[in-house]
Amino acid sequence: MEMVKIKRALISATDKDLIKDFAIGLNHLGVEIYSTRGTASFLKTLGINAFLIENYTGFPEILDGRVKTLHPKIFGGILARRDMAEHGRQLKEHNITTFDLVCVDLYPVMKFISDGADLDNIIEHIDIGGISLIRASAKAFKDVAVLVDPLDFTPILEEMKNSGGISFETRKYLSGKAFQHSSKYDKAIFEYLTDNAQSLRYGENPHQSAKYFKDGSYIKEVIRGEISYNNVLDLDGAIELCFGLKSLGYKHSAVIVKHGSPCGVGVSDKNVTEAFISAWDCDPVSSYGGVLVLSCSPDLELLDNMKGKFVEVISAPSYSKDFIERSIDRKKLKVLVLDEAKILSKNKGLYRSACGGILSQNRDEWWNDFNGTGSGELPGSFKTVSKRKASKDEIETMRLAWAVCAITKSNAIIVAEPNKIIGIGGGCVSRIDATNMAVDKAKKVAGINKKCLVLASDGFLPFADSVRSAVELGVTAILEPGGSIRDQEVIDACDNAGLALVFTGKRHFRH
Repeated sequence: MEMVKIKRALISATDKDLIKDFAIGLNHLGVEIYSTRGTASFLKTLGINAFLIENYTGFPEILDGRVKTLHPKIFGGILARRDMAEHGRQLKEHNITTFDLVCVDLYPVMKFISDGADLDNIIEHIDIGGISLIRASAKAFKDVAVLVDPLDFTPILEEMKNSGGISFETRKYLSGKAFQHSSKYDKAIFEYLTDNAQSLRYGENPHQSAKYFKDGSYIKEVIRGEISYNNVLDLDGAIELCFGLKSLGYKHSAVIVKHGSPCGVGVSDKNVTEAFISAWDCDPVSSYGGVLVLSCSPDLELLDNMKGKFVEVISAPSYSKDFIERSIDRKKLKVLVLDEAKILSKNKGLYRSACGGILSQNRDEWWNDFNGTGSGELPGSFKTVSKRKASKDEIETMRLAWAVCAITKSNAIIVAEPNKIIGIGGGCVSRIDATNMAVDKAKKVAGINKKCLVLASDGFLPFADSVRSAVELGVTAILEPGGSIRDQEVIDACDNAGLALVFTGKRHFRH
């Protein structure tokens, strides 16, 4: 692609001071400048004679400035294909001048929104002409350079001085930046008009401001209480695990999460109250003050069993009228309704900010690992590598432990007995630390099932030390991805202790 020589520029600015040096630089390079009335008046104070757009189009600015640049002679001069003879003929026929550079800023609607301006004021500061110019110029980047960020002004002037124009690579970069700019602008308006952005009391800490953007949220309704930034973070993993267990066939499930990792997980074939009791007994100390997610509507029995057990948030797909009325007595309890149809929705990508950029990945659909298998059956991709094979009860326990592993912060180790999690070690920088944490918690549980006790690891066990800790507890089977250079040491340690060892061939890290 050829270098575009900048002969003619269109400049329209709300914040005139930002374009001062850039306009002077363009003028020194002999670039003709076209601008709206206010910008032209400002440029004149700098000794720059700009062509008034209304004189060029033959149509005045109207409607108190709502319509300034929306004219075929403007957009034709931007969007015309310079490599097409027919476009050239039409430009000549309608006396349209082409533009090589467009520099526009937008009415600061985001500032008016954040300042709490009224609706009419905000509507008046929604930019139409500017956003249209930006999108048209960004589309036409093969022939036009578009500038929306003052940080680009000096580099562009330098490129024009050194190269005599603006390269295709630069124009392409500027186009992408312009589309990002217009997207953020439109998103801010969308969030305001749809009440999509909910201001939170504060962020992770009281000195941090925060908002929750609710588009696509799993939270259908907040019946009572004000949710916090940390509540939402904890709910994310708790909801995924609770309804993932439901998709695996567990009739009732309850999950308690605190500081981003599960500290209590319970399942039951009888009722959700039993699942809650099991979840709380997993780690009563850590569960205090956590968020609770239930896979189905709770009954009054559950509320009775919550006495003396403080959870900050309870979330479920629905509630009975009696439950809502009775729960009023728990003044600090926040009650949320979940949108089950949106939970575990396929095609949902995951996004998070990092290092000033955005990371994106598809969802880790861990619940599919055991889906399609019968009771007591290992998935076909899993491999028994020990001499002893896991029993049906051990395999069913592996199903539960593996699910909790996938949601626990890495490094993660889970200890489980049939239908019950008794030890969770997560968020550790070494796997032996995670193992010791899970084992120590499991040791506090009375009456451990010595016939069926499973340890699951989200990543491979790099050494046999984790096996030794497991044997000391009484673990009978281990589930882990495998893939370490010391796999054989781990296998030998399991064989010597009579443990069943299954390699999944897949890990579930969660950072």
